[in-house]
Amino acid sequence: MVISYSVSFVLVGYTCWLVTAYGMKQHNAATLMLFVLLAIGGTFLHCISEPFQLMFYVPMLYAWMCKSDGVKPFAYYAVLALLVALAFFIYPMSVFYILFAVGFRLFEEGNAFHLTLRSKQVVLNRRANA
Repeated sequence: MVISYSVSFVLVGYTCWLVTAYGMKQHNAATLMLFVLLAIGGTFLHCISEPFQLMFYVPMLYAWMCKSDGVKPFAYYAVLALLVALAFFIYPMSVFYILFAVGFRLFEEGNAFHLTLRSKQVVLNRRANA
């Protein structure tokens, strides 16, 4: 019983990594998950705690936010709500992780944030600067 309890964390992390790397094809988030798994390997006594589990779900949430092509809007928002609820119910303080991931995605898209500087509007958009 103890072995299955210890292995379950690794299996959850590996499953999240497989879904992110091969299902969503988001290699940046999958690489982050690998680094998290390597970092947690040094703290094996605490590997089953909620913040460490959350460190797999938030990159998967970010990868899902990046994958919006070819997905129907209803299915996209349903899975997004499911991932947010899963992360929140695992660890209630995850609201900060989730807000960071959503804010980073909006910043990355470039159409959510504008910076006004000396009455000139500077748009933070990669496509506009290129």
